[in-house]
Amino acid sequence: MSNVAGAAQAIQGVDSIAGGILQSDATRASGNYTNEQFKVRAELDDLASKQAGIEGANQESALAERTSQQAGQARASFASQGVLVTSGSARAAEDRISRVSGINELAIRHRVWQEQLGYRMAATGDRAQGLMALAAGNNTANAQLTGGIMAGLSYGVKAADSFYEGSKAPPPKKKVDDRPMNEPDGEKNGAVPGYE
Repeated sequence: MSNVAGAAQAIQGVDSIAGGILQSDATRASGNYTNEQFKVRAELDDLASKQAGIEGANQESALAERTSQQAGQARASFASQGVLVTSGSARAAEDRISRVSGINELAIRHRVWQEQLGYRMAATGDRAQGLMALAAGNNTANAQLTGGIMAGLSYGVKAADSFYEGSKAPPPKKKVDDRPMNEPDGEKNGAVPGYE
């Protein structure tokens, strides 16, 4: 091969290495970007979980206020009828209102807990997906970089071989037989005297 072929292979080698570096950087950036997207989603899930807790606390406060009003109305109703409110059926009615309110409060807390758990699990999943995207991007980027370097080295070896082969002098021509070329009988066993 000639030095021109060697130069072409050297250029291909540099191109392979540069391409590997550029692909590697792009893939790594893509993995980082995807990770950041999942981080944002996880933060939004965390905020939604906190918001669910605030809404649950507001619902509990409203329930406590309604329960207090209902208990007060029941007391007033029994008192207006002349019934002693600290014992008997008046007390039982007030206890029933408190028990129903307690059940409703537990239902609110359970619903809020489930909602918050769902948001926390989504946030954890988003963070894990982001880290997996980051790791996958880094692994692919490393493979692309390694592939580019290996291809570049392969072309480099071929280029060096081309330069080496191009720098050697051509081998001398060999005589087919020992007779001088100007001897009259040039045919010997079908061979033509001269050079290869």
